[in-house]
Amino acid sequence: MKISIEIPEACGENWEHMTVSQLGKFCQVCKKEVIDFTNTTDDELLQKIKSGQKICGRFKQSQLFRDLKPNNSKTNWKQLVVAAGFTSVLAIAAPANAQKTSTKTEQLEKTSEKNSEEKHSISAKDSIVISGTVTDEEDLPIPGVHIKVLDSKILTQTDFDGNFKIILPEKTAANNFKLEFTSIGYENKIINVDAKSKILNIELKMETLLMGEVAIVKKMNVFRRVGYFFKRLF
Repeated sequence: MKISIEIPEACGENWEHMTVSQLGKFCQVCKKEVIDFTNTTDDELLQKIKSGQKICGRFKQSQLFRDLKPNNSKTNWKQLVVAAGFTSVLAIAAPANAQKTSTKTEQLEKTSEKNSEEKHSISAKDSIVISGTVTDEEDLPIPGVHIKVLDSKILTQTDFDGNFKIILPEKTAANNFKLEFTSIGYENKIINVDAKSKILNIELKMETLLMGEVAIVKKMNVFRRVGYFFKRLF
């Protein structure tokens, strides 16, 4: 069953004027505790929903009107058995290969250092540098903004003054690509960039926050819908 949350009627009270409480703020008008969920994971939200209590909270807009995704990171017992067996094999083979490994380590380190120097010189020569500044709506710099080249592992972040510099291989910069800017409390922004875009000035908007009593929406999957349909018939 898929679960999402909505706020049918947003609260117009000022969060800053509310009294601080253990889980968030206390609204003197509604006489309710307003829980701050802005940094809460989907798992934590689902646990709160399962408690069955009525929830009045403060949310990011991105947390609402979408299916909450639980963290399905439970490890399969079969995978544990395979991993344990593989570890045992490694433990048996380790003493026999210890001497060979130690002999090769020094050679690999030297080779790695050499390759590292060569790659650095190539990237410095055959690359394009894109720099810029990230500010908010009041033209104030935003430090710690994460900047990522989509569909790649290239990323960086802004310094204390909101400045950033990102180095791209010439082949990557030859085609159009996208940069994603993310920062807590601000709306994500994705822009199209090409090799001519050497200096960028990016403005991020504050993420919209909503307060109010939560409505829980539950959606049954296809199999449950069919089962519920036949249950009603009989």
